[in-house]
Amino acid sequence: MPALESTLLLLITPFGALALSGLDAFRRLSDLKSRDPQLVPSSARGRVAVYLVPSVTIPVFGLVVWFQVASLEGRGVLSARDLSLVSWTTVVYGWAGTVVIVVRAWILSSRLPQLIGATFSRVNSLATAPVALAIFALVADLLVLGRLPLATTVSESQVASLVTALAVYVLCTLVLPVTTAIANRIEDIVTPRNFLLLLGLSNVGTYPVLAALLWEWLQISAL
Repeated sequence: MPALESTLLLLITPFGALALSGLDAFRRLSDLKSRDPQLVPSSARGRVAVYLVPSVTIPVFGLVVWFQVASLEGRGVLSARDLSLVSWTTVVYGWAGTVVIVVRAWILSSRLPQLIGATFSRVNSLATAPVALAIFALVADLLVLGRLPLATTVSESQVASLVTALAVYVLCTLVLPVTTAIANRIEDIVTPRNFLLLLGLSNVGTYPVLAALLWEWLQISAL
């Protein structure tokens, strides 16, 4: 059984963030309906549910990493270096997954009338790119965990370089909330120019994370 830290970061935190974001979304929908029922079509709850589906995959991916950690720890006692990398992988996924859920909830709360209206597909498109951060984190974690336990020939400097790469990945995820804050200031998503600008901003948040993933892969390959 993985340590409480792993369970907290991989399962409890993402599931908790997902539950809170879902409750907040439907609460906002109810408030909007009570203020102006004409703004809320009969399909509104279904559209919100469809929007939330990609967020559900994040704790599911976390469960995959959790089972990987459980399998690794079940093979025997891990060294201090191995345990350090296990801790960092849980931090990477727990942090990235939570950031994605929060950002998607932020987009939903900012654009709820647009989401339940005729521009549903456009709002949904804007919130799809952030999910890549969780997918990249899943790939990074599986690559690291697949190398454990570390061979005795692996040096401390190699481990330190990998830890640095994992920490940089965590820091790079902070670009996404910044680009989301900028994008949320643009209310009009009907105009093609604005919509393309918003799509570009949503993708910009994934580029530093992808670069961090590639750097991390190089460090893993060197082990």
